[in-house]
Parts: sequence; structure tokens; C-alpha cells
Amino acid sequence: MYAATVSSASYNINTGGTQEFDILDKEGNAIHVVISQIVSEERIADNSYQITCTSSGSWRAGFKVKVKDNKLVSAYDPFYAAYIGRIEGARLRLTSTKEALYTFNYYPGIIAIPTGVKACISGSALKTEVI
Repeated sequence: MYAATVSSASYNINTGGTQEFDILDKEGNAIHVVISQIVSEERIADNSYQITCTSSGSWRAGFKVKVKDNKLVSAYDPFYAAYIGRIEGARLRLTSTKEALYTFNYYPGIIAIPTGVKACISGSALKTEVI
């Protein structure tokens, strides 16, 4: 294990498969990111990917995206689990052909922490960060 020093994960679509990253959120907390290609008969550039972010000891959340011609065409199947506290107000939306946002309020106690997962497509990279 190494210390995370970056704030976003960059999945190489040309490489494909499952790729794992350790990043930092805006508060400096460690986040483990796993992006997995969902196998299909189509070519890699027209595939779906599952994005999973885990905030150590706090929560796990993610969703799937479909990429076609280096554009996001859909975001679907959102999920979350709180290890401590609860999650409310989860909302997944495709904000453009380049970005999908999954936002929610995480309650480790009684005060909400607005957070979420952002995925964007940039050339042959699917970039992910915790917002």
C-alpha cells in the first residue's frame, strides 16, 4: 500500500479490465476506487463500466456508465452502503455527454456531509473523483 497523493482516478479505456486507484477526497481522506469494464460483445470504446468508491470506514458508493464513441450515453444502477451512520438523498444524473454525478448526503452522526462521486470522460480516460 502506498500513500495516495492524487484527487482523481484515471481509468484507461484502451487497457480495459479492472483498474484500482487510491485517491484523496477534498478533505484529504483516503478513497479506494475500482473501475471495472463490464464485458460485452461490443468493442471496448462502446462499453459499460462499473465505478465503485470506498471511503475507508465510512461509506461505499458507485454506479455504472455506458460509453459510446468516447461519450457518456447513460449512467445507471446507482448503489450505496454506509458503514457508519446513514446516506440520504442519493441522486444519479448524467449532466452532459462528458460527465455523470452521483450526489448524496452522508450522515456519520447528526450533521450531513454533502458528497458523491463524479465520473467524466476525457479522450480515452474515464476519470473519477469524490466530490
